[in-house]
Amino acid sequence: MDSDDEEAFAALLEEEADADAQDEEHLMVLTALAGLFASNAKPRRGGSAPGRLKAKQRHRLEGYCLLYADYFADARLHGEKVFRRCCRMSRKLFLRIVNSIHEFDSYFKCKKDCIGTLGFTSLQKCMTAMRMLAYGAPGDSSKDYRRMAESTTIDCLYKFCRAVVVVFEPQYL
Repeated sequence: MDSDDEEAFAALLEEEADADAQDEEHLMVLTALAGLFASNAKPRRGGSAPGRLKAKQRHRLEGYCLLYADYFADARLHGEKVFRRCCRMSRKLFLRIVNSIHEFDSYFKCKKDCIGTLGFTSLQKCMTAMRMLAYGAPGDSSKDYRRMAESTTIDCLYKFCRAVVVVFEPQYL
């Protein structure tokens, strides 16, 4: 582990210690990062069945950390104007939608899979769906922050649209 990584991780932990009310997902990501830095293990070999290809390492946690640092941290890299241009809405509205959908559908909750790998966060899933809706982007174009496969991207879009209709229909439709 590089000293730069250790310093960045220590800065993240200090930032977390300073804040009073932290999001459960954000804490899960930090815990997974701590485990990743602590283990420093060799990558696992192929899939569970003979002949299966091993899963592509998409570095989900790094994508989440970049997304959070750029748009949602206290000392964020990009301001409100850039966020509005990126998502076609204000950050406050975006977070309201994410929190409402997070409460409604368990798909948007960050979970660990059977081998303990942390899945995508609700911010990553909702950002993917929003960008696809805002720009008409194809499913295989989410490589920057979201780092998702095409099938996961399409699932996010489908479930996001379903959840938005159900959650916001009484108020807006």
